[in-house]
Amino acid sequence: MIKLQKDIFNTFGIRSQDEPARKDKEIFNTVFEMELRIMLLMSSVPELFFSSTRILAFDFINCYAKVFGIALENLHGNNDFMYAEMAGRRSLITEAIKKLVRHGILKVKNNQGYQYKITEYGLEISNSFHSTYAQEYRRVSRLSAKKYSCKSDEELLQEIQHRPIAN
Repeated sequence: MIKLQKDIFNTFGIRSQDEPARKDKEIFNTVFEMELRIMLLMSSVPELFFSSTRILAFDFINCYAKVFGIALENLHGNNDFMYAEMAGRRSLITEAIKKLVRHGILKVKNNQGYQYKITEYGLEISNSFHSTYAQEYRRVSRLSAKKYSCKSDEELLQEIQHRPIAN
């Protein structure tokens, strides 16, 4: 069992003991879901630092890996509105990063902008996720990092913008 410092990792979010529990039970399209995916992404390539833009790009590529020629299916299914998700994801990623840094799951460095890397503590937590989705997200993350890690943040965003929606 993973003991989380003085905080609680419950089914519906990482929260401080003084933070109220969520009344609704939403999981999808939430900061909590993004926290989990960021941990899965970064634990797949723990040697790399990511900017928030890079996290956004790789998460999008991972969720729609078929479009980018990385997997046979998209982790999030076929979606004609997948590009509309980008704006909403950016704010979720910003909030998720804040919480993950605050809880010691990510560490931050400022080298021409903020960059983040998973900590040993974060790896311990992420490695406890064994669902089929977690395994597939990690596999796709490693493949996307192999294919795209040499690209700059701007080049990654251009790569995303120039991909047609493929169903």
